[in-house]
Amino acid sequence: MHRSAIPRRTRLARLVLSLALLAGVLWVPAKAAALPPGSYQGTCRDCYTEGTELRCECQDRDANWRQARIRYKRCEWAVMNDNGRLACEDARHAPPPGSWRDSCRSWRVRGDTLSAECKDRYGSWSRTRVNYKKCRGGVVNDDGRLVCEGDAGPAPGGTWQASCRNWRRVKDTLHAECRNRRGDWVRSSLNVRRCDAPQNCDGRLTCGKCR
Repeated sequence: MHRSAIPRRTRLARLVLSLALLAGVLWVPAKAAALPPGSYQGTCRDCYTEGTELRCECQDRDANWRQARIRYKRCEWAVMNDNGRLACEDARHAPPPGSWRDSCRSWRVRGDTLSAECKDRYGSWSRTRVNYKKCRGGVVNDDGRLVCEGDAGPAPGGTWQASCRNWRRVKDTLHAECRNRRGDWVRSSLNVRRCDAPQNCDGRLTCGKCR
């Protein structure tokens, strides 16, 4: 049985459509480029690069979201969120180590002083500062306040450090934020005078096995 030939115009239209679909699959937009490093990623969202610019929505100190952009290739080291505005982090004033960066933003280093806005247990942001050169280890966020890690004593042994953060020891009491089974961070404390190996039991510091 003879089949009628497909009109030339129809074949051409199908070819153009196929090429367009193939181009759509293979084309990678400029916005898919890797983002530059920096602490801005903790308090900015919907970030993408377009040419030499980094564009985001960044949170200011009043928790408002603002459109921000920066020519990130001018930054020698990294990018930060400075109160809703993207700015270059200065490699000459690199931030001190520690878990404080997980819950702090808009930080600055001036001389021996680290200042930042840090989140407390209620989700509020507070401006705080610490002389980080006096810290024997890193810096932590203690309920919205920057303090030296282990400010008043060494960390006890045990498995708790694998799932706890922002710890400090005051005399015989260990204070920390520990993750529970739901993934929430819970503030907890424990007298470790007679406890050599504390554990995190569902967000609670305990001595001995979890019940």
